[in-house]
Amino acid sequence: MNQHSTLDIQIMQYINKFMKNTQGKNPEETKVEISGELLIIFLKGTLEKVKYPMVSDERKRGLEEIVGLKIIDSYDSFTIDQEAACSVYIFEKTIKKPQRRVPAC
Repeated sequence: MNQHSTLDIQIMQYINKFMKNTQGKNPEETKVEISGELLIIFLKGTLEKVKYPMVSDERKRGLEEIVGLKIIDSYDSFTIDQEAACSVYIFEKTIKKPQRRVPAC
């Protein structure tokens, strides 16, 4: 079973809501990885060539609010044919993520 921190879940929920509001539907797949000061987001499905890059400043502000740190750099890459995107955000400090405890079965 894949275990996500509460911060991972918050970010996934924010990105899905953001994409629904800007693209009209949720991505088919959303993955979030946090490592040190890096936040990596992978999206598959629902991307449109014109809309995607135009919304990045608003998306960054929302992520800064959730994480509680300032983004100092970011990189976006996407392929329209595969409707996939990957964004990497570099924050000013290491991202602290509390772990959500999942009881053993």
